Amino acid sequence: MMQTKLPFSAEAMRLELLHRLNRISEIEIPADGITQRPSISLSVLQDGAGLSQFLATFDWVIQEVRAP
Repeated sequence: MMQTKLPFSAEAMRLELLHRLNRISEIEIPADGITQRPSISLSVLQDGAGLSQFLATFDWVIQEVRAP
């Protein structure tokens, strides 16, 4: 879904999102995940560190979408 929205229509941006998510412990989205709808187990977010990283990643996503 994000591949149709700026700035994530660019493959490089989707790859950056993939890399940021994969830095979170227990998340392993394959490279072809940028063209699919990968899932993340909610149990990953029970850990305070995992949740913080996830929220920071999507703060970055929101900043990128709002950027001029």
